[in-house]
Amino acid sequence: MTLYELLGLAKELTTLASDYPLGVVLIVIVVLKCVEIAPIKINPLSWIRNKLKCFVRYIGGLFNSELKNDFNNKFDEVNEQIKGLEEQINNIEDVHDRDRIKDIRWTILDFANSEPKKNHDREDFDHIFDIHEDYKVLIKKHKLDNGKVDRAMNKVQKIYDERDLDPNF
Repeated sequence: MTLYELLGLAKELTTLASDYPLGVVLIVIVVLKCVEIAPIKINPLSWIRNKLKCFVRYIGGLFNSELKNDFNNKFDEVNEQIKGLEEQINNIEDVHDRDRIKDIRWTILDFANSEPKKNHDREDFDHIFDIHEDYKVLIKKHKLDNGKVDRAMNKVQKIYDERDLDPNF
């Protein structure tokens, strides 16, 4: 196709464009899709597609930014609630540990004081030795002093050692 023919075609398209503007735009797009000018390919459909992608991403970003903000706010609220629950759990654990310490202390002291009157067997002594180990762990965890219980356990250990020599124990 010569330059003269292209100019003639362009003139016909301009007259046609005044009557049917949408049809001409479609024809131009189809022609440009098929025609290669010099070494550069002009592909208007891919250009339009890329522009539409950018536009859709922009619109999506606007919607998503609002959703992200809502999500981040909810996430922060949940984190605060979790921190509050962790504090409550820690307080409950402390109260439980302190109650357990009191209970073990009372059990050991009662056992040590009742020993001359009662004749405890080996299992009773083993139980006291086991809970004394738990007691030491709790005392160390809460950095508390251990005075009377140590003296009571020394007494219990001495009685145990004496009875351990007896074959009927």
